[in-house]
Amino acid sequence: MSFASRLPPELWCIAWETMPFADRVTVSHVSRHWRNIAIFCPLLWTHLDFFSTVHSSECDCDFCLYEDPISGEFVHTLNDPPGGTNRRLIAHVTRRSGKLPLSLNMFVGPFSTDMGLLEDFATDLCETGAADRLVSLRIAFDDQDALRSFLYTLHSLPALRTIFTEALPLPLEFRRSSDGHPWRNNYIDLPALQHMVLDSMCWKIILLDDDPSPTTITLPSLQSLVCELTDPEEVRLALDACPALQSLTVRVPPYYPNDYDSDAEFAWRLDAATKRRLSEIRRVAVTAVITVVSERWAIENFGGPLQRDVVLHYDTAYIPLHGFAVSRQLGDIHTFAVSTTTTRDIGPSFVCTMVDHTGSRRRIVFSTIHWRACIPRFLAAARPFIASLQVLQLTAGLVTHFLSQATPLSSLHTLVIFLGRADDLLLIADRLTQSLSRAVPSLSAVQLSAAAGQTVQVPVDVVASLLVCVRGVGPKVLKTLILDGVVLAGDLVVLDRHVADTVVM
Repeated sequence: MSFASRLPPELWCIAWETMPFADRVTVSHVSRHWRNIAIFCPLLWTHLDFFSTVHSSECDCDFCLYEDPISGEFVHTLNDPPGGTNRRLIAHVTRRSGKLPLSLNMFVGPFSTDMGLLEDFATDLCETGAADRLVSLRIAFDDQDALRSFLYTLHSLPALRTIFTEALPLPLEFRRSSDGHPWRNNYIDLPALQHMVLDSMCWKIILLDDDPSPTTITLPSLQSLVCELTDPEEVRLALDACPALQSLTVRVPPYYPNDYDSDAEFAWRLDAATKRRLSEIRRVAVTAVITVVSERWAIENFGGPLQRDVVLHYDTAYIPLHGFAVSRQLGDIHTFAVSTTTTRDIGPSFVCTMVDHTGSRRRIVFSTIHWRACIPRFLAAARPFIASLQVLQLTAGLVTHFLSQATPLSSLHTLVIFLGRADDLLLIADRLTQSLSRAVPSLSAVQLSAAAGQTVQVPVDVVASLLVCVRGVGPKVLKTLILDGVVLAGDLVVLDRHVADTVVM
């Protein structure tokens, strides 16, 4: 008996569960022994990868058309459309998952794909009972009608919690506009849907000649929505469909410099009634802001004073011009923060956060390549609220721009400094050449924080120098020093003269 045959089937299942779907299928064909294990292990068949690259009968690509040598006209080939699919395989293996919840990833191409095949695939899932167990659906597509066609023959997905769509990159001549590409064109019951991301799709449905009445839909559990909203009607349709919405992220439509109609897409404005409805949503964000026109459109429609939490997320190529002015919508700001993060769209980024005494918040996210141009905007946004600031959170490079005798922060009680490397604090101590105790008379806590998952080692004497700068020399000491991911090197007794309590997180 071989070693492989002596291992318990459970161990094989655990090893195979982490494999991509195609490898799990391959494993089931290696030997009769492995096939028996794989087929009767339901967990192996709960995460499925469907693909279809079958061209539609109307596709006019080079593979589907040829030039008639006699007439010189381009006609469709008489052969079957090119491309392939694993539709039958997916329909077959769903039975192996028993009654377990299913997650389905779909890759659909090309730009003009066979929509009838997607409808047939959805019918397969209904007939096997898999549609009732589907909890997660992710579709990457070339053709924007892929999701609509897949949903067309489905009347209910009772367990579905997540829909995520992603438009694949295409040449500029195939500009992606959401107009005319609704994400669904029929009534479908989605009672459990909580999160939905729609890429290059709209909410307006296409009215059919034989059924001219629009079909409304309600998503009673939807909490998070990401989509394009191209006019006020689109906004109202989304709000009507999502009564429980807590987070709305509006994607700015793609911008092309040579397209003179791009600015016209941002001419519309929401009425007061719609803005009041938006204010009931806990968080509203606008992403991919890339022009002055789209920036004003985002602020005036989705960043009004009624909103409690607003995020403006800028494209890499654009420097925020008006975004920091949203601070004027807040009351007395008690927290001002500038931190760094890494986003999928623009890479290393700054996040400027302003919070007032009621808890209302404004955040500006932009690429770190614009940090020099934005420093004056940071200071201008914070200047009207200098007297009310209680918490200041800054990256190390910005500390000396905010702390000086010329700009006293009389109410500041907590200073948080984000450290990227060990010498960041040394640079601050070198630049602060005079005591700031009069500039921050109420300061009681200083927190030094490293980036998430990292550890920064800092000499004790450098920390002591910083404390002397902010509290001065004398009997009055800082109440608390908080170290988050920061390790002190040296004799900690040095700190006893400057701080009453040191907390390590």
